[in-house]
Amino acid sequence: MKKNNVIAYAGVALITAAVLGGAFVVKNMFFKPDKAEEKQLKGEYSMKALYLENQTGDFLFVDLTNETPFMGTIPEGGVYNEKEEMIAGEDLESGDVVSVWGNGVVAQSYPAQYNGITKIQVEEKDSQKEKEYSHYLEEFFPKADMTKVPTLDISYAQPDALVTAVVSETGTYQWTYQEEGQEETTTAAEGAHVLQMEELADISIEGQTKAELLFSVEPEKTEVFRWTKEEWEKEKQEKSAADIPEGESVAVTENQAGNPEITCDAGYVYLIKGYWENGEAEYGFFAKEI
Repeated sequence: MKKNNVIAYAGVALITAAVLGGAFVVKNMFFKPDKAEEKQLKGEYSMKALYLENQTGDFLFVDLTNETPFMGTIPEGGVYNEKEEMIAGEDLESGDVVSVWGNGVVAQSYPAQYNGITKIQVEEKDSQKEKEYSHYLEEFFPKADMTKVPTLDISYAQPDALVTAVVSETGTYQWTYQEEGQEETTTAAEGAHVLQMEELADISIEGQTKAELLFSVEPEKTEVFRWTKEEWEKEKQEKSAADIPEGESVAVTENQAGNPEITCDAGYVYLIKGYWENGEAEYGFFAKEI
């Protein structure tokens, strides 16, 4: 099963800040390193954590020292079982107590985000701890509400922080759903073109950066187009969308977590089109220079 380290929040505020002081900050604020393991891995910090995963492949960790949840990347070629034999990341099971090594730099958010993990080793299975902390899976990965058009967040890196921006306005969409015991319902809206939206989300980047597209429901297909800031300023004054030029196609790739990812350049407006079995929807944002 593909593991999805995607954050889908329901009423949970994500507050991300710059992390200064690097591993020293994490050493004192996030977890306590084991001296022997620290020496063995050339100064990297270690911690004991609980790995949790739901049935759809969404996962997170819980720091067992501070009892706090955090998101983390699973290092390719860096996962080991109790016998110190290398295993695939997909072989990690919910309830595994693991030792986690890394560079010690954690984004100050809720939950925390630890993208510098270099090694994970399974120590034991603890079903009691799994039951105790399973509420975090429900909190951060709520079951998708298929009666509503999926939402979209944009996750991207700034020089000293990992930031997640909410795309609050949906453009044109069509969505079909069926509640238990009811007939199918279809909702649709002919929204404004992305260049003519009254409110357009923006992200602040430095030059060029990767942007992860975090849909509340994973789409079957994603298309992305973009226009220059100059085209945007011209077209948002127009009342008709008939003469809006065709946008430049942007390549969409799949990142390690299995989510759509694009390369963003400052000074462009981006149109995101998501396609699902239930329908399709459009979203937009502007990438501005820091």
